[in-house]
Amino acid sequence: MWPINNSLRSWLCPRPDITPKGLVVGHYQGAYTTPVRDIDESLQNLDRTRYLRSKILKKHRLAGSQESSIEDLYSLQQDFDGYFAECRLLQSNTSIAMHLPSASNFVDFKAHPVLTDVTFGVFKGYHLCSSVIYSKQLARHVLIFAAVIKNTRSRTFKNYFPSFFSTFNISFNNDFLGMVMDFSTAQIKGFRMAYSKLTKRNDELKYLKGCFAHYMRNVDKVDKVDKHHDLTISTYNRSARGDLKSQFPEAMQRLKFWSRRSVHSMIFHSKSEMNNKLLDHPTRTTNGIESYHNDLYRVIRRKRGLVPNLRAILTYMQNSKAAFRSYANGFPLYYGKRAPKRNVASKRRCNYDEPQQPNAKRQKNTKTPETT
Repeated sequence: MWPINNSLRSWLCPRPDITPKGLVVGHYQGAYTTPVRDIDESLQNLDRTRYLRSKILKKHRLAGSQESSIEDLYSLQQDFDGYFAECRLLQSNTSIAMHLPSASNFVDFKAHPVLTDVTFGVFKGYHLCSSVIYSKQLARHVLIFAAVIKNTRSRTFKNYFPSFFSTFNISFNNDFLGMVMDFSTAQIKGFRMAYSKLTKRNDELKYLKGCFAHYMRNVDKVDKVDKHHDLTISTYNRSARGDLKSQFPEAMQRLKFWSRRSVHSMIFHSKSEMNNKLLDHPTRTTNGIESYHNDLYRVIRRKRGLVPNLRAILTYMQNSKAAFRSYANGFPLYYGKRAPKRNVASKRRCNYDEPQQPNAKRQKNTKTPETT
């Protein structure tokens, strides 16, 4: 029995999340592995393999796909000392926050905005809220702060943003350009409450910028309707608003949403309360953090247990820290030119909250008036 246990343990140590079925069949993360029946024919029995697997994982405190404990978090904290910002494990308010140590020495919060977004496919039963910022040294956006959260209520973000501000000593005294995110009501409310509590001021909208890509996706949903397009382009007055309300009642909810002060300030120039530097900054979308999400999903397994994917995210941060260290030591990070040029979408010359000419998109020879 003991030789079987020792052999099976050597199998489980490098792959603790492999399932009992995967052990028997010989399949792990889409690739073929030698089945455990080669260790001993008795392991062809699925129930026996399941029992021995569970016993070994528990005895050696290995984290299986669904088997994470407080001890596993303690072990993770020891392995990544200095990366954890805070840890709340209340059922109604779960938050495990991580940050990139010494990030303030390499990124410029006054020159580039922070991009914040939530992704839902990393953990099973939890979400991941992340913040990235562009690094001139690495010529890409870098993950500097992230938190495992249980829900996306405003109370959750009320705790997320103060932790972010305190971690990087942000006081909003000319030391922070702004935050770019989508138009989530909970995120906006959470940021406003955190800012008000920290500064005792009510000018938080000067630091919030909305994602132009999110806005255009909502516009396209309505703009594809020809009748709606003709109505909004032909007239731009109270009667048109009345016609919209009577003929397109479902569109009124969208109009009400985009008419909110906290929302239209983040996207429309004519209604903006953003500081001028944030308003004119070339970063207009959250594409930087979407790119990070895609990159992260290439190195982790979706909907996995808490501790295994936490370790993967912390390792991801650790790699960025190593890249900064290499840069500081004079090692080139790229062949040829030291850093690739940053691709920034050219800014429209026309103000995107100005109405177009009638039938502008249908007539090839009709040019949209440009606004300087």
